[in-house]
Amino acid sequence: LGKFGRGETLGQLNPKTQSPISKVIWDWPTDEPFRVEKAFEQNPELVDDPRALIEFAVEEFADRRDAGEDVSATTYAQRFPEVQTHLLDSLVVDQGFRENSDWVQDILSRKPDQYDWPAVGETVVGYKLLEPLGSGGFSRVYLANDPKVPGRKVALKLCRQETHEATHLANLNHRSIGVVYDVTRDSGRGIGVISMQFRSRTTIHNIVTKLWGGRSPESAEAVWDVVRTGNQLSGEAPEWSQATFADWVLDLAIELARGLAESHENGIVHCDLKPANVLVDREGRPILVDFNVAFRRDATASPGNVGGTLPYMAPEQIRAFAGQGYSELAPATDLYGLGATLYELLTGQLPFGPIQSAEDGIRPLLSVRKVRPRSMRRRNPGVDIEFERLILDCMSYESKARPQTAHELADALERIRTRRMVDAAEIGRRRMTRWGSAAAVVSLGAVIGIGIVEERPTPAPMPVAGIP
Repeated sequence: LGKFGRGETLGQLNPKTQSPISKVIWDWPTDEPFRVEKAFEQNPELVDDPRALIEFAVEEFADRRDAGEDVSATTYAQRFPEVQTHLLDSLVVDQGFRENSDWVQDILSRKPDQYDWPAVGETVVGYKLLEPLGSGGFSRVYLANDPKVPGRKVALKLCRQETHEATHLANLNHRSIGVVYDVTRDSGRGIGVISMQFRSRTTIHNIVTKLWGGRSPESAEAVWDVVRTGNQLSGEAPEWSQATFADWVLDLAIELARGLAESHENGIVHCDLKPANVLVDREGRPILVDFNVAFRRDATASPGNVGGTLPYMAPEQIRAFAGQGYSELAPATDLYGLGATLYELLTGQLPFGPIQSAEDGIRPLLSVRKVRPRSMRRRNPGVDIEFERLILDCMSYESKARPQTAHELADALERIRTRRMVDAAEIGRRRMTRWGSAAAVVSLGAVIGIGIVEERPTPAPMPVAGIP
């Protein structure tokens, strides 16, 4: 219907192919504004059909926009809470996407940055670049010598675009979030320079790539091997590496959730939580980095600020690509990215299958997220059932169906860890009880046997006594 003006091609349509809903829209007088309430008043048989509500609401929205009204799709959809999410999808795809199609495609298919970045060995505002650590669309990260603190190495981030990342990070204080040392600018090169604490070269992306070539990892020792090799470490394996792989991921999830809670309490939503943006240090702890596309929830933002990485983006983030801005983005948006990251870490697979092409548009990206990802336990039986449920809940299509705060998620994860520790202790106690009973019986048998031998006047073979 969106391809034509209402009534313009009515004569070209076969009346037998028109549904009752589309017929109402097509038959509506062209000189009369379309209104949902009046449409239902005239067609009461459609009142209980949610499809009618969505189609009528889309038509009214388009009618209001055509009349010159400044109507926000997000605000408008709130008028219809029973179909709000599905209606918003329709408004974004059928209205916003067409109106911003060139801009959306430009964002979805950004070309690699062609900027002539400094080379290893060069010096940038006093920092000597030692090796590359990572890269993004508009930034590069290097290991560098800190000119202000002899012997200290830092992660030096160079940014082409103006960014508030350093300001965001300066307000946060949590061991699972990167620490900023200094912020400056290289005027000659026209780039921003952020000096940050260097804790690791290894990301969750590296771990997934190394560990998921075949069967699921059983022990966190495999993680330690990746961290040790990537950071050129030596010495004995640390204690954390003795945990099962799934239990290590549970510990990591708790740490990340606590770090996100710190960020959200300061009004900052990360918006790009993915395996490549989580480092793992020698203690097995996560460090969330790259707040380049993060924003303050109390700040005014425009659609041009929208960022993220498609496989880990929540539906509301994808809708923002179509020009709806940040009004829907909230802490639950980051929890979606965390859920997708943990899913990939525990299975070696993306939760919604192969990455869709940008050319497919927004509709497939939204549609695929409406189907709950397949069970992780089919790929990795070691995942706790409750842990799996929480991760899948984080990726719920409706943001209200996810944990609403990072604290809420962290507390739930803590309860799972406590329960698993209690279960493990109980299993250990039972094993010790069985082993202890067996040892006691054998010892008793030995004593009985010795007594029997001592009472006999002549040597005789020791009987096997007391053993059932």
